[in-house]
Amino acid sequence: MTLVSNTPQSTTVNTSFAQKVRVKVIAFDNSVTQQVRVHFLATGGAVLPAASALADANGIAEVTATADAKVGAYQVTAIVYDTVLEHSITQTFNLTNTALVPTSRKDMAAR
Repeated sequence: MTLVSNTPQSTTVNTSFAQKVRVKVIAFDNSVTQQVRVHFLATGGAVLPAASALADANGIAEVTATADAKVGAYQVTAIVYDTVLEHSITQTFNLTNTALVPTSRKDMAAR
């Protein structure tokens, strides 16, 4: 399994990241592996719409990560179980939620 989308990524709190959390599932011979379930686990700071996704015809499995309201750095891990080697394979995405920058006096007064 390889990373397809960029890592690290950052976005302001309560918004979606620009790129989906995306991996490509490949076999030992580098051929595309489709219809494999990939599990996604967030260590905090993110909202994921689903805990897993099936790899499509191109071997791509993806979810959209949305930053929650907490500023900070965290990780989302993609996990697939290799039935030949009988162990889990993981890839990790580093994501950061940044503070909302006030754009008006009203926003600044709310702080």
